[in-house]
Amino acid sequence: MLRLACALTAMRIRIVILLPAMVVLGLSAACQGSMPGSANSGVAMLSALAAQQATSAEDTTGPAAPLIDPCQALSKADVQPFFAAEVVTALPTLMTSDTEKSCEWAPTNKTSSLIVDYSVGDGAQTLLLMNRQPGSDAVAVPGVGDGASHPSGDPSLLFSWKGSGSTAVVCRVTTTGNEFVLVPDPSATLTDDQATSIDQQYGTLCNTLYRSGNTTPTVPTVSIASASALPSLTGTIPADSGATMPGSRIPLPDGVDCSGNRTTKDSRGVNCEQPITDPLAIYTYYLQALPAHGYAINSQQFWPASDGNAAHASVMFISDADGLCFILIASGKLNISKQDN
Repeated sequence: MLRLACALTAMRIRIVILLPAMVVLGLSAACQGSMPGSANSGVAMLSALAAQQATSAEDTTGPAAPLIDPCQALSKADVQPFFAAEVVTALPTLMTSDTEKSCEWAPTNKTSSLIVDYSVGDGAQTLLLMNRQPGSDAVAVPGVGDGASHPSGDPSLLFSWKGSGSTAVVCRVTTTGNEFVLVPDPSATLTDDQATSIDQQYGTLCNTLYRSGNTTPTVPTVSIASASALPSLTGTIPADSGATMPGSRIPLPDGVDCSGNRTTKDSRGVNCEQPITDPLAIYTYYLQALPAHGYAINSQQFWPASDGNAAHASVMFISDADGLCFILIASGKLNISKQDN
């Protein structure tokens, strides 16, 4: 059994660094006398890493840093300089949790995507531990947080962090597609210096969340094509009913009733779903009504009916009173959602 444990330790299997420090140190002591010099050096490195993990664990017992939602802290104006097409969506991703929030920005054609992910607490600690594994080809990116890196020659995966122990936070920027000013051809071969220069620009988004460092990118100005115009209205935009969705100040148009059990509450927030007959009229109503009721619209998009698919739309908006909210129109239904903060 000891021989097997020594062999695993010598191979420096990455998962070993997740073992308790005493286990790794115990294997190190047991194997020192029976392994060749190269293997002993591998054991020594793992032992040092385990000792560092044990020391830093003392600093992780305090309260975690506050969790920041990139969808609220960053605007379309912050990410637009990086895109060669107009950004029209800014939506949370499935990675959202109690220790992690993410936001994805994309143009109308969805051929490109920029995701900013922010983690705190245990989630940040795990990411930091994984990112500092031995054998990584990570290249340092100066000027972003307290430290940042990207894979060799690849600017599409920026990893950065700020703080230490329980106050450590991690910000990651991921890009995919070909609508980017800095990387118009994602298949192009880049040097490490080129990739680092690009990620220093993307890192300004993380610095904005960190509230430190350079937050102003220097991206060449390009001509941005306008998003597709809305189709012509065939119906009448409904009037404001004067009512709001219970548990919020979100206005309701005439014909939409969110009273009683039509509004439900779950672990994610308050929701109201109602059938509608004119998606474009309801969508247009909210583009006008939300700013008039004190909401800031972060993203909006309308997809006309085509190829047998019904018209659908989304609007993401915020206010100091209600926080992050959504309007979703799909399959002949209107869904209004206020997310718990």
